[in-house]
Amino acid sequence: MSVLLIACIVPMSAFAQSGVAELSIGSTETSVGESFTIPVSLANNPGIAAIHIRIEYDQTALKLTNATNEGMFPMFTPGQSYDTMPYNLLFFSVSNCTGNGVLSYLTFEVLDTAEA
Repeated sequence: MSVLLIACIVPMSAFAQSGVAELSIGSTETSVGESFTIPVSLANNPGIAAIHIRIEYDQTALKLTNATNEGMFPMFTPGQSYDTMPYNLLFFSVSNCTGNGVLSYLTFEVLDTAEA
């Protein structure tokens, strides 16, 4: 099973900070009928005011059932529905946030139609 993560990272001031942030999504092994949770993490954060993350995955094999906000950014807008593809997460602030760590945990269910 795989999940595709597409992100747009917006620094508050392109010239005030240097470096490249790294956005990653966890991985796991699972079986049909089981649920699993993976982290979406940010590392090497030079200072970011907003992150827009688009989550895309095989809807014939997986069903998104939950997406959390772990509080790294003071404002968070989740997608309107877990059934919407792509599923969007928006984290933002009025100033640069410089923390590193888990932005969100995504929980999926492996559908009976998934290939083993």
